[in-house]
Amino acid sequence: STTYIFGRIVYKVLSTYKARWFREAQELLAFSIIDNSEDQDWRRNLMERFRMDVIVFEPNFATETIFDFGSNNGKLEMGMTSSGDFRYTQKYLRAVANLESQFGVKGDVRDLRGGLYLYYEDWKPDPYYLPQDYDQTSPYEQYKSQVPMGFQTLFQLGPKNDKTKLATLETEQMIQYLRQAWIESMNVEGEKLVFHSYPIGSGFVVSSTMITKSLDSTTIIGGSCMVVFDGNKLLNVNLFTYDENRDVHKDFAGAILSGMKMKQLEVKLRDMQPRGYGKVLSFRSDLDPYTNKELPTKDDRVLPHWVQFDNDSPFQTEIHTKSECSRDRGCTLFE
Repeated sequence: STTYIFGRIVYKVLSTYKARWFREAQELLAFSIIDNSEDQDWRRNLMERFRMDVIVFEPNFATETIFDFGSNNGKLEMGMTSSGDFRYTQKYLRAVANLESQFGVKGDVRDLRGGLYLYYEDWKPDPYYLPQDYDQTSPYEQYKSQVPMGFQTLFQLGPKNDKTKLATLETEQMIQYLRQAWIESMNVEGEKLVFHSYPIGSGFVVSSTMITKSLDSTTIIGGSCMVVFDGNKLLNVNLFTYDENRDVHKDFAGAILSGMKMKQLEVKLRDMQPRGYGKVLSFRSDLDPYTNKELPTKDDRVLPHWVQFDNDSPFQTEIHTKSECSRDRGCTLFE
C-alpha cells in the first residue's frame, strides 16, 4: 500500500488533462488496505477520488469491504476502485466468497458505488414508444372514475439543531397552538372546534375537528387535524380539509410555528395528497384546472395530456393523431 505523498502524486498525474489518453484507453484497478489507525481516512478519500475525478463514467466501481479475521486477529478494511469491466460486481462478490471459504475470513461489503452513465451525443432509441403506442383504456377509465373529496397534508415539524428538544411541550399548550392555527389560517370560530387528547409514553396525541354545521343529531365535519408528539423533538401534523387550498395548509403549519415562538423550529417534511374514492390519484385542480369550484362530471373533465387514441378507438371523439413513429411501424391500437 502506498504512502500519503506518493498517493497524492499519482492522483495529481492521473487527474490532469494530459492523462486523458490513459483514462479513456486503459483499465484502472486501485486498492488500499486500511487498518484501525486514525490517520487512514486519506486512503478512503483516494479511492473515491479515483472514481469521481480520474475514471468518471461507467463501467466504474468503488467498493469498501471489511474483513474479519476473528477475535484474535482483528479486522481490516479494503477499498478498491475498478474501471473497464461491466461484470465487476459479480466477480468481486465471487472473490469475497472464495476468500471466506478458503481462509475462513468473514467479508462484509459495506459500500458499492458506480460511475456516471455514458453520454452519446446523437443517441436515438429504436424503437421509440410514445403514449399512443399503448392501450390506454384502463388508465383512462381509472382517471375518470376517481372522485377527490378532500385535501390532506402531512407535516413534520422539528428543530433546526438536532440537540434542541421539545420535552417541555404540554398537551394544553398544543391545544392552544392548534386553536390559534385554525382561527388564523381558516377564520374558524373557536366554538366550532372540538379537541381530544391522549397521553402516549412521554408524548401525546391531540386531535381536533372543525364542525361547520349541525342539523338535529347530524354533525357535518369541515376538517380535522391530528398532532402526534414523540416526547422528544418531533411533531407530526396530519391536516385534512374538504377545500383544496395549498396556501391555507401552509399557513396552518406557519401559525403553529409562530404560536410556539420557537425560532429554531422548522418544517422538516411536507407531503400533500388528495383524498377521496375511486382510486383517487389526482387533485381536484388537475381534473379541472380552470375553475376548481365544483368537481366536473366524468365526461366534462380535462383530458390528460398522456391520453392519445387511434382513430379506431372507442374513444375516437377525443381525437389524438398517431405519431410518425407509430405510423411508420403500422401500429394500430385496440385491435
